[in-house]
Amino acid sequence: MKTIKIVSLFLFVVAVSSTVCIAQKGAAARSAAAKTAQEKAQRAADEESVRKMSDPGADTAFVVATKANIREEPNKTSRILLEVERGEALSLIEREPTGAWYRVIHVASAIEGWIDQSVVVTKLTSNRYTAPDFEEEVSDSYSNPTVKITNQERATDLNLRMNGVLYIIKAGTTRSFALPPGPYEYYGWSPGVRATFGKSNLSKGTIYSWTFFIRRR
Repeated sequence: MKTIKIVSLFLFVVAVSSTVCIAQKGAAARSAAAKTAQEKAQRAADEESVRKMSDPGADTAFVVATKANIREEPNKTSRILLEVERGEALSLIEREPTGAWYRVIHVASAIEGWIDQSVVVTKLTSNRYTAPDFEEEVSDSYSNPTVKITNQERATDLNLRMNGVLYIIKAGTTRSFALPPGPYEYYGWSPGVRATFGKSNLSKGTIYSWTFFIRRR
């Protein structure tokens, strides 16, 4: 008789443990479903807010996930360069994603990298090319075009990409480089300064000058 009681008690404990485990799994599933629904509703609200926004003056990607990563390459195994949070605005480098990734620049830090398109909402400007035109000076008709960039800022480096090649102009310096003639698209940016885009057709025998400074209000 005692043996039967012990066995019955053991079976009761096992049954109670199983019930508790099932209840915990059910609560976790409901919590996960509620979180997903909340995130979905928040994203819809963010998308509507961005849609109603006036022209930002530059192509912009707004982070809509609670947290997201800017990576070195367009894949999820690439090195993380920076973690960003919901509400942050990123300069959008290319309007179309590469696979599922947008190329962006974090404005505050000037870090350039890639972010998953699922964690941002984009807003495009009506006038993409807003960089000042190069000043042109004739040199001779045989030499390749020369680009001359002056950075008037004393504490901020300038980053400049021309047809994908990065040039860094240190604070308070001027840098010149010769390029093959032809069409170029370029963008420049610095910490705290969103990217500005331009395009130009560079011709032989011409020096193209551009001066960088930050207009402070």
